[in-house]
Amino acid sequence: MPVVTMPPFSFVTHRPTGRLGEHVELLWHAQGQIGYSHEHILPTGAAVLVVNLGPPIRTAGARGDVAVQRRGWVCGMQTGAMHNEPLAQTHALGVIFAPHRAHAVLGLPLCELTDRVVALDQIWGRAADDLRERVGVERTAWARLRVAEAWLQARVEAEPAPRALDVALRQLCGIPPRSIRALCREVGVSHKHFIDRCKHFVGLPPQQIIRIQRLGRTLAAIDPQGPVRWAELAVAQGFCDQSHLSREFRRLAGLSPGEYLARRRAVFGPQLRAGQSPAFVPFVDG
Repeated sequence: MPVVTMPPFSFVTHRPTGRLGEHVELLWHAQGQIGYSHEHILPTGAAVLVVNLGPPIRTAGARGDVAVQRRGWVCGMQTGAMHNEPLAQTHALGVIFAPHRAHAVLGLPLCELTDRVVALDQIWGRAADDLRERVGVERTAWARLRVAEAWLQARVEAEPAPRALDVALRQLCGIPPRSIRALCREVGVSHKHFIDRCKHFVGLPPQQIIRIQRLGRTLAAIDPQGPVRWAELAVAQGFCDQSHLSREFRRLAGLSPGEYLARRRAVFGPQLRAGQSPAFVPFVDG
């Protein structure tokens, strides 16, 4: 697969501080022309909000609902790859939420967004236009990120996940993962209640959360430039063996680990580093 020459593209990131930093892992601003036709974004265990400042972008969640997004959208927890296709140059600002913390900003049960991509104004109404207008009048990426940070800071009003659930969710995705029933006993809730709370605050049942988080760790650990020792990587990330890793990769990502690596190397080339946008898989038409 030949390497594709990338056109100019600006991608600026910012980690918020204060109260918002507890709920948002990263703010980003992207502007320019991508060097491929579309991309699949693999599930890594985070909900994402995007404010579109440029031409429309065609999206589809893991359940396959295609929509042309003009103003902005929210991606809930995905159990498969979502589709992202800019229809012209990209100009957008995004929010990557911390695991199980999106509820406190979005203010709705995350199970309503699972495997979906929902227009931002369907969630926030006129407030979504206010955010877009405030960000859009700024002239630089840094100014837009600062305005978005302040706007979102004021938005953190919803009830966060109960502390006991918060602690249990953090322990759930360790290596190896904690027993779900043992965690339920420790925090003093029934198995059914724990599953219901996970669906409400995260969007998925606990076993699915473990699988998605494990895939996210694995993607971040892959060295895109050097040889990948898949068997060692599988064990280090909590899979039984390499075959287990390959099966899960195909189920959740829709392609093999080798195909994933080849597509990223062909398009992004030698500048790609470990942990750099690991969920993005480029596709070139023709």
